[in-house]
Amino acid sequence: MPDNQPSGFISGSNSGNPASAMEFFFRRAMAKVATATLVEVIAVYSADGIAPPGMLDVRPLLNQIDGQGIITARPVIYGVPFSRVQSGTNAIIMDPVVGDIGVCCFGDRDLSSVIASQAQAPPGSNRRHSMSDALYVCSILGKETPTQYVVFEESGIKMVSPNIVTIQAPTTAVQGNLTVTGTVVADGEITGAGIVLGFHVHSGVQSGSSESGPPVP
Repeated sequence: MPDNQPSGFISGSNSGNPASAMEFFFRRAMAKVATATLVEVIAVYSADGIAPPGMLDVRPLLNQIDGQGIITARPVIYGVPFSRVQSGTNAIIMDPVVGDIGVCCFGDRDLSSVIASQAQAPPGSNRRHSMSDALYVCSILGKETPTQYVVFEESGIKMVSPNIVTIQAPTTAVQGNLTVTGTVVADGEITGAGIVLGFHVHSGVQSGSSESGPPVP
């Protein structure tokens, strides 16, 4: 039987051949095994800001086709866990959004009890290789051109954002020169090389009513 022949077809010429019949039933059984497919994200359930990964609903994009050639869209898969780059309390938070197209893989057993308890557990039922046990791995087919991104190139690293970039840490260390093309605003004191900007003085200056000249570059 050719590989491109739908699993629902068996011709009259090979229906009486035991080997062909076994191949037909084998293909029918394999057609029920869910492995991985492309899906579209239609809903995302996760807390705003910093929170553990949430769930999403996805629609498989590859339609079903029966032995008569009738095409049927697959139903929505609800409550699918999605992956995130995270180790312990360290994470890169960039969760999927509605409209993303990505890859879902499917467990060979019912994963519901492990997902609910987040611990070792027996299968939730006897189902196997079902699309109900979907896991959203990553987005793969981008429909939008990024406007906020980090680019790693041989020439260096480029970080672009149309909005404010916030770095929150007790201390931020920059090793090397710092070039700023815009205005520098500091709520605290600026120090360096033994000089405190808000309280430093210049020697050899006489007091008077006149103002000093502008800084000389």
